[in-house]
Amino acid sequence: MPDVIEKLTEVEKDARDFGFSYPSPALIIAQIKEECNEVLDAMNQNESRDRVQEEIGDLIHAAAALCYHMGFDINDTIDQAVDKFSSRMARLKTVTKEEGLSNLVDQELETLIKLWKKAK
Repeated sequence: MPDVIEKLTEVEKDARDFGFSYPSPALIIAQIKEECNEVLDAMNQNESRDRVQEEIGDLIHAAAALCYHMGFDINDTIDQAVDKFSSRMARLKTVTKEEGLSNLVDQELETLIKLWKKAK
């Protein structure tokens, strides 16, 4: 049984082979923005967790479609994103300790953003 990334790649390839494909990355990005709005709407309307999860799934699928459209391996792209985030989190933890904090639990958003930018 294929893993979820392989399954998603197969679905994207099948759609493209069938002729269902956005003609440009810009249009896929517009769709991604629309999916973000749908997630936010579902949350703001206090829709069920299943409904919010469905919308998040649509967002993830749209981002994967952009990756596939651009000719990038979806799995490699996700791997790179995880590695990048992991590295930044390690730097963030170092910066946090340098600021005299043991962690960021219960810190204001302003503090989180300031430290994140410093870690970048």
